[in-house]
Parts: sequence; structure tokens; C-alpha cells
Amino acid sequence: MGRARQAAIAAGLAEGTYYPVIAAVATAAVAHVPLPIPTTVVPGGIFTADTHFFIPALSLEWLLLDFGRRRAAVDAAQALAMEANVGFNAKHQQIVFDVTRNFYSLTAVRGRWPPNVPRSTPRAASKRRPRCASNTRSLLCPRSCRRRKKPRGRPTSCEDALAAEHDARMALLESIGIRPGAPIEVADVSQQPLPPTLEESVDQAIDRALMQRPDLIARLAAVRAKEAEVRKARADYWPKLAIRSAVAGNIGELKVDNSAYQSVADLQYDAGFRLEWTLFDGFERRNKVSLAESQQHEAEDELEHAKDAAVREVWKAYNDTKVALAKQQAAAALLDGLRKGVGSDARFLQARTRHVSGCARVAARSGAGADARSKPRAPKCGRRPPPSRSAPATWRGHRWAAPCADLPGRSH
Repeated sequence: MGRARQAAIAAGLAEGTYYPVIAAVATAAVAHVPLPIPTTVVPGGIFTADTHFFIPALSLEWLLLDFGRRRAAVDAAQALAMEANVGFNAKHQQIVFDVTRNFYSLTAVRGRWPPNVPRSTPRAASKRRPRCASNTRSLLCPRSCRRRKKPRGRPTSCEDALAAEHDARMALLESIGIRPGAPIEVADVSQQPLPPTLEESVDQAIDRALMQRPDLIARLAAVRAKEAEVRKARADYWPKLAIRSAVAGNIGELKVDNSAYQSVADLQYDAGFRLEWTLFDGFERRNKVSLAESQQHEAEDELEHAKDAAVREVWKAYNDTKVALAKQQAAAALLDGLRKGVGSDARFLQARTRHVSGCARVAARSGAGADARSKPRAPKCGRRPPPSRSAPATWRGHRWAAPCADLPGRSH
């Protein structure tokens, strides 16, 4: 806010150079002046003058022609004022963006909390482990049922979710500008429907970003300011023409040598034009023009780089949004299928366990009725069956080669 106000004041100062300068000046003095003079006029060749005077004056000076100096200064100041105002708007948009992002981040973190688990008892909830329906650790049991016990000191899933929610809440409070300990109520928007697709194409989004993004507008204003500085530096090669006038009163007294004082109280005035043209200044003007042009090229390069960065950001945000919508739709379809098929996650796990158990029984019956020369393969879990004690056995990369008498469910 302070920078924008300062830029507006600077623009006002530049515009004020178009007006004339009016000044009031008053001078009071006492003087003793010896002057040389020919001896034919005054014996000795020197005469002295003593005076006491008071001169009030009112002067006016108005610059009439400067070949674009003032116009360039005003344009540069207005461009800098626009840059400051747009930067102030960009700060507001950044605050809105931070608050919105942290709000949805908190909503996403809260959605990771395990269902049907109270938030007040994270440890008790984290100790609940799904158990295999057979309550055994057979080789045919899925690996997800054979969970190892977590070592002490390792945070549980509920504790991780609670810590993540706490961090997200603190980030939201910080972006809003509220003290970290202040209690707030956060609305749950997880159930609100999302748009099925994006309303505008990526080209339309890029065009809108290039026209409306405050950072790009600020870069453009900086380029305009540097262009005005170049015009101002080039205008210094030309002269300046001004009009000047003054009105004063001459009030005082004067005596020469040993004569008596003679007083005066009268009005005096003058008016005229003043032309100022610098012919040589040690190449100062040429160096100023080179410096201004270099700064202009730098500002233009920064603007092009900012445009490219904005296009990349829009492309990335557009693609991320499309991918997120596709994931959300796929998850919704999967959830709908689970609800229509098995009813709940518990029924899904039970059905999976029954399916694995049934497959195990079929595999056992198939192995019992197989030929004696067929050898059972090693289980998928990685455990190898022990070889027979009565006959030697060898491992052939994918199965044990053992006598037929050692096969389970086979007798001679």
C-alpha cells in the first residue's frame, strides 16, 4: 500500500513540471562599495558609495519548450504507479490463493482419516488390525493378513493423519492471519459435486492469464517506464526555452563619498526569454541514452520470460486438473461398483478370503488326484516345502523332485 501511494505522489510531481514557477524574494542589505574612476573626474581616482536598501521581488519562470522531457517523465511516473497498483492487487490475489489452497489441503487431509474411527482415540483405533478369517498363518493366506508387529515408537496411521491435519490447520490459520491457537470452524466441502470437465480450453485459459495476471501487467508497466526513460534521455540533446519576468520594489538610500544620503522608493520590473542549450557535457547524455536502452531491453526480456513461465504454469495446472478430475471420477465409479456389488468393504474382504480358501481347496484336490510323477510347485509366498526324509530330493528352479511316496494325499 505504501509503495502504491509513493508512486502516485511521484506521478503528481512529474505532472507539476508543466506549471510555471512563481517565487517571492526579498533582499535587505547594507553595502560600502569603493569604485575606481578616472582622475579627471574625481581626484585620487577612487570614489566610495554607501547604500542601505530593501528590495521585495516577485518572479515568474515558465518552461515553454523542452522537446518531450516533461512528457517522458510523466509517462515513466504513471507507468511506475500502475506497476505499484498492480503489485498491490497481486498481493491480494496471492493471499486469496494461499487461503484457498490451504483450505482444500485441510479438507483433503481430513478425508484421509479412517472411517468409523473417532478422532479422540487415535491410538485405540490404530491398534485395530484386520485379521484373517481362518485366524491362521497358512501358506495360502494372503500376505496382507500376515502383518508384522510394528516396533515401538513408530507412529500409527491415525497418529500420522492427526499430525497432518494439525499441520494443515496451522497453515490455514497462518495464511488467514489468525493466531495459531485461535479456534475456527472449517466447513466440510468434500461432498460437494465437482464439474465433470473444464469449461474452457487450454488456449482460452492461456489467453485469459496473459491478459489478467497482475505480475504480467506489472512487467508490461515496467517496460513502458523504461521506454519513457529512453525518450527523456534522448530529449536532453535539444535546448530548453523558458519565459522569465520579475517585478520588484527598490527601497533604500545612497550616498557618494561625503555627500548626503539620497533616498529612493520606486517600482522596477523586467521580462524576457531564456534559452538554454548544452553543447558539450563530456558524453554524459550519450551514456545516459545507452544506459536507458540497456534497461529497456532487460525489462523486455523479463517480460518475455514471465510470459513463458505463465504459459507453463497454466499448462501444468490445466493438465493436473484434468488428471485430478479423471481420478475422482474413477474412484467414484469404483466406490459405486463396490456398493452395488458387495455392499461394503467388510463384505469385500470376506468374499476375497472365501475366494482364496476355495482356490486352496481346489488346488489340494487337484494335487491329490494328479499323477505320481507330477511334482508340486513351490508356493507363491516364497516358502519351500521340506524334502522327503526317506528319499533324496533336489530343487529344479521351480519345484522339488521327490519320490511319489512323499507326495501328500498319495499312498502305494
